[in-house]
Amino acid sequence: MMGVKPQQVVEAFSSIGVQAIGVNCGKSLDSNFEILKELNSLTDLPIWFKPNAGAPETDGMGSIQYHITPDDMGKQAVQWVENGAKFVGGCCGTSPEHLGAIARNINKL
Repeated sequence: MMGVKPQQVVEAFSSIGVQAIGVNCGKSLDSNFEILKELNSLTDLPIWFKPNAGAPETDGMGSIQYHITPDDMGKQAVQWVENGAKFVGGCCGTSPEHLGAIARNINKL
């Protein structure tokens, strides 16, 4: 989102001794998932994955909506863990219901 490539992030932060590296917010789940997979191929550091509940959309009246349901986000969380995420959560648009669905699905692994 800010124009920094995953390779640049890994190079910059690995050299200063961080304990984990991650993806947070900003884009669609699909875009963030692609970044997760790329990070997983670039580093052995634990990966933190905390995406939005989808890409934000405005309703034309100043309100922002996120359209990924808790069930859909929970199901996708399995792929996140299978592709390297060690810490999983949610950012903008994520509700307690989303986090509960994520936990339930990950705990089945």
